[in-house]
Amino acid sequence: MRILTFIIFLLTSINSNAVSQTNLLYGMLIEKSDLIVHGKILKVTDSTYEFQVHNIIKGKSLKEITVSIWEEWICDIRSLPLESNAELVLFLTKNGNNVYDVLNGSNGELFVDDNSVITHFDNNPITVDLMIKGIQLFSKHFEYLNGECCDYQKLIFEQLTEDKELKKLMRSNIFLKAILFEINDHNKKLNN
Repeated sequence: MRILTFIIFLLTSINSNAVSQTNLLYGMLIEKSDLIVHGKILKVTDSTYEFQVHNIIKGKSLKEITVSIWEEWICDIRSLPLESNAELVLFLTKNGNNVYDVLNGSNGELFVDDNSVITHFDNNPITVDLMIKGIQLFSKHFEYLNGECCDYQKLIFEQLTEDKELKKLMRSNIFLKAILFEINDHNKKLNN
């Protein structure tokens, strides 16, 4: 009877809130990605999808690439199904077999709907063009300095432009501004 009570207690105490996905900050997604692209799915198979690249945001790419399908789990579920003509922004790493892996699950596989992308910042969509420009600005004006990232580590990016110019860029691109605030917020939490 004690074993049954323990098993019931164990099963009722484990729920979806007990496990969570580690969301990489967008600054780290950008830094860790070998390739960031925008485009459309051409064909979906059991384990991969063929992807037509419309915009290369970071890295070098062919016009068509193969992307492995990451496995969904309780804390990381796709917002839309993978299907032909689905438009996406992808943060990718090379896996060595001429196939790319999505970095950080649903955070690295962002669906575009009516020219808008929903990020993990909040539920307010931003335009694809604004996101692309924000990623390009961040890549151009910041360099990551402290090796591998982990949740308990302060993130150090070197600013490669003058403060005045950076403030102007942040006013013109809310995605760049959100990336920088996210990094700053992460570092502040570590100081507390």
